[in-house]
Order: sequence, then C-alpha cells, then structure tokens
Amino acid sequence: MDGDVGVWSSQAPTCQQIKCNPVQVNPMYGAVSCTNSNLAGSKCIFACEFEYDLIGDIEIMCDGSSGVVDGVWSNEAPRCQRKQCNEAQPAPMNGMRTCSGGNSLGSICEYTCHTDFVRNGPQYSTCTDYGSGIRLFDNQAPICEPKQCPDAAAGPANGFRICSNGNKIGSTCEYGCNVGFKVIGPQIAACTKNADGSL
Repeated sequence: MDGDVGVWSSQAPTCQQIKCNPVQVNPMYGAVSCTNSNLAGSKCIFACEFEYDLIGDIEIMCDGSSGVVDGVWSNEAPRCQRKQCNEAQPAPMNGMRTCSGGNSLGSICEYTCHTDFVRNGPQYSTCTDYGSGIRLFDNQAPICEPKQCPDAAAGPANGFRICSNGNKIGSTCEYGCNVGFKVIGPQIAACTKNADGSL
C-alpha cells in the first residue's frame, strides 16, 4: 500500500515582499521620510535644510511590479546643494576680490585695492537670500582710485601754480611769479608717499 502514495518534490513556497536597495538614508544637509522603509510600494520624500536646494526628485518610489527578486527605485536619491547666488561683482580695476565660499549662500566677498590705490565703496558683499528664489550679493564692487595728496597750496599772490597730474601720487606742482616778482621758498612740490606708505 505504501508504494501507491506519491511525494511532492518540494514544499510550498513563501511569498516575500519585494525590497528595493539600498535603504534610503538622510542626505547630507537634509532628511528623508519613507512610508514603508525600502519595501515595494514605499514612497520616500526628501527635504533639505533652509540654506540648501534639493537637486533631483523630491519623491521616489520602490517599484516591485516587475516580478523580479529585487525592486527598483523610480529614480536616484536627490542631494542637497548649498544655495547659490549669481557670480559676485568682479574685482575692481587695480584691486582684488576674495570670497569665503565662492557663490554659496552666506559667502562674503572682500574687495581690496592695490598699493597706491584707495577703495571708494563697500569693502564687503554677502550672498543673501531675499526669498522667492532670489539670491544676490548685497553690494556692488567698489572702485579703486589712485591715492592723492591734499590740495596743494594755491598759487601765491602775484604768481601761479601748474601741476602735472593734479593731486595724484607722482604729480609735481611748480610755482612761479608774475613779471616783476621773484619766488621765495621752494619752487617745486611733489606728491609722494611717506616712509610708512601714507600720504
């Protein structure tokens, strides 16, 4: 009688919920919230900290409809990138620009002038978020103007003064007298720097 009984070749299988790999984790400078971890049908929603923009899809889904062992995420996980301003104003002529963080939000650009030039305008410009997606550096670049001496003494009574380049460094002023008068004192004054570099 025993020889008439058949035997199944294997046990009945089990049904295991399909998973997508990898498990989604918080992006740097952001967070993720998934409805059902990395199981099929789970939706993961991403967000970034205030100073960062989300680059990629805000939501991805674990697709297990293909029937294969592993599911597939609908897209790659997004990343968080620091918000950016448009390029800061370039360095002024005869000057330099140094920025602490490129064009990133909060970056501070400092403007300086070369030797023999003085800054006319703001020293700093900061990448600022004005809301509604508007992010700009808050100041224009300054101008670097040649350093100058104070106004030279006016021409003497009954005389005149002629300067080669106004009050700028290197300019010389020559004093003279009208006919019938003679110069008493230095006839030429030059705009030069002091030993410490001041005027």
